Amino acid sequence: MKRKYLSLLLLPLMVVSCGSQEVNEVGLPDSGQEVTKEEASTHFKKALKASTELGANDALSVGLEGGYLDFGFNLEMALPSSLLSSETSSESTMKNSMEFHLSNLSFKAAVKGFTATNVNDIKASTEVRGNFSAKMSGKGLLGETNVDTSSAIYAAAYIKDGYLYAETDDATANAINNTIGAINKDASETVKKKVKTPLGIKEDDLPLVSQEAFDTILKDVEDTENTALENVKFLKHNNGSYSYSLNLSGADIKKALEDTSSSESSSFISVDSIVTSLKDLDENDNFAIAVIFDDNGLKSVGLKTAIETSYADEKSGINMSLKLGAGFKFTFAKGSNVTINEPADPNTFELLDDKVSLL
Repeated sequence: MKRKYLSLLLLPLMVVSCGSQEVNEVGLPDSGQEVTKEEASTHFKKALKASTELGANDALSVGLEGGYLDFGFNLEMALPSSLLSSETSSESTMKNSMEFHLSNLSFKAAVKGFTATNVNDIKASTEVRGNFSAKMSGKGLLGETNVDTSSAIYAAAYIKDGYLYAETDDATANAINNTIGAINKDASETVKKKVKTPLGIKEDDLPLVSQEAFDTILKDVEDTENTALENVKFLKHNNGSYSYSLNLSGADIKKALEDTSSSESSSFISVDSIVTSLKDLDENDNFAIAVIFDDNGLKSVGLKTAIETSYADEKSGINMSLKLGAGFKFTFAKGSNVTINEPADPNTFELLDDKVSLL
C-alpha cells in the first residue's frame, strides 16, 4: 500500500509518450540543444537516484507559485422516462453548468521522517494560498442548485508530535460552508478553522517507507521511462540541466484520446462514441509538459494546457461542452534545503475525537 502511494507521487516523471516534436517552453531554462535519448536518459537516472536517496536528513519538499486553473462544463441531457415520476421531478431535461477558477495559486509541502522509527520524528507541513471562484447551476432529478461564490483561500496542515493539525481562515471557511449549504441545504456540519487529531500511527507501522522501497519505486520509474519516451524532446540547457519536453496540438490530443479510450459501452452511450464525436480540436488547443533535471536531482515539472470542445448526440439527447485551462510549475528540494513549518500555537487547535490513518 505504501509503495502504491509513493508511486503516485512520482507520476509526473512518467511523461506521456505521444505528440509532436515542437519545442516545449513550459519551465524550460532556454531553448536548449537537442541531445540523444541515451544521453538524457543517463542523466535522468542520476537525477532520480539523487532525489530518492534519503540519507540521514530524509526530507523532501514540493512547491508551486503562480498556478492557475480555469474549468467550465455544461451538460444538458434528456432524462429517460423511467427516471421521471411525480415524486422526483417534473423536469424532463437535466441541465447543469459549472465554472471553477483558481488564480495566483501557491502550494508548499514538506515531509521529514520517511524512515523514522518514532512517531514524534515524523514532521510535515503544507500550505495553500490563492484566489477561488465558483458558479454552479443545476436543474433535474434532485431539484435546483445555484452557487455563486468567490474568495481568497488559505489552508495549512502540519504533522507534529504524533498529531495532525489543520487550519484555515474566516474567508475560506465561510466560502466552503456557503458552497456546501447551497448544494445541500440539509447540511449541518461546518468547516472549523483550527482542528487537530492524533495520527493513529503505531510504532509497528514504522518506518513509513524504507530506502529499499524507494529503490524499488526508482526501478519501476526507470522501466517506464525506457518505453515511454518515443516522441519526447530531449534537450541540454546552458545551466547544465537536461529536460524531457512535449507539446501536443489539438489533433495530437484527440488522437491520444482515441488511442486510449475504452471500447466498452453501456446501454446508454459508449466512451468511444463521445471521443470520436468531439468537436475537432484546433491550434488553440494544446497540452505541454516539461521535466527539468540534472545529476543532483529533479528540479521542476511544468505543465500548461488549454482545451475547449463540445459533444452532441441527438439519439441520447446529450449536449455538453468543456473548457479547461491550467498552468503549473512544481519545484522540488530535499535534505537541508527543505523547511518544515509548525503550528503557531498548538493549544488553540480543537481536538477531534476520530483518528486519522495515513497508512
